[in-house]
Amino acid sequence: MADINSLQPSDARAGDVALSSFAEKFSQVDLRYSLLRSALYIGRGFGFDENHALQVTMLAQIIFDSTVSLHKLSARDRDVLAVAAMLHDIGSSVGFRGHHKNSCSLIMKSEIPEFSRDDMLLAAIVARYHRKSEPKPEHEFYSQLSQHEQKRVGCLAAILRIADVLDRDHLQRVSGLLVHANELSVTLTQSGRTRAKIDIQAFEKKSHLFEKVFGRHVKIS
Repeated sequence: MADINSLQPSDARAGDVALSSFAEKFSQVDLRYSLLRSALYIGRGFGFDENHALQVTMLAQIIFDSTVSLHKLSARDRDVLAVAAMLHDIGSSVGFRGHHKNSCSLIMKSEIPEFSRDDMLLAAIVARYHRKSEPKPEHEFYSQLSQHEQKRVGCLAAILRIADVLDRDHLQRVSGLLVHANELSVTLTQSGRTRAKIDIQAFEKKSHLFEKVFGRHVKIS
C-alpha cells in the first residue's frame, strides 16, 4: 500500500501532470490539486485504472457543482465525493468480485494529510455504493452513521454512480458534460465534439438511486 507520507516531489509532479491533462479536458472543474494528488498516489499504490479514476472524478464534480440546488451540500462534501470517486475501484486489486466492498475497506485504512478520519470514513462508504446494492439501514458501517451522515452518503453515492456509468467501458469517451436540473428532471448533455455511446440500460439502473434521493428523473442526451 502506498504511504502518502512518503510522497516525493517527483510523485507530486507526476500527479500534477495527470491532473492537468484532465483539467484541460474538463475546463469547468475547479480542482483541489493537493487533495486529488494525494488520492491519486494512494490509487497508484493499488495499481488502479488511473484514467478511469480521473474521468469519474471529473464527471462526479461536474454533476455535484451543477446540482447544488438539489443536494445543498458543502465544499467539504465535494471533497469527500472527489476522494471516493478517485478511489472507488481500488478494491479491484483484491479481485473484481465484491470490489466495491474491498474499496471501502482499503479507503478506511488509508490516510490523506488534509483529510479527517471522519471524512475518510464517509469517502469509503460512498465508494462502497458506487455499484451493486444501494444503501440499506442494516448495512455495516452505514448503519453506524447518523441520519444526517446517511443522507450525505446517499446524495454523494447517487452522483458517483452516474459518473461511473458514464465511463462504464473505461475508455474516457465523454469529453464534456453539461447538467441542467429543473423541478421534474435532471438532463445530462454531452458537450464535446463527439458523443459517446452510453449503455442506456446500465445508465437507467445506475441512476435509480439519484432519482430516489432527489426525486428527479435523470436522462442523457
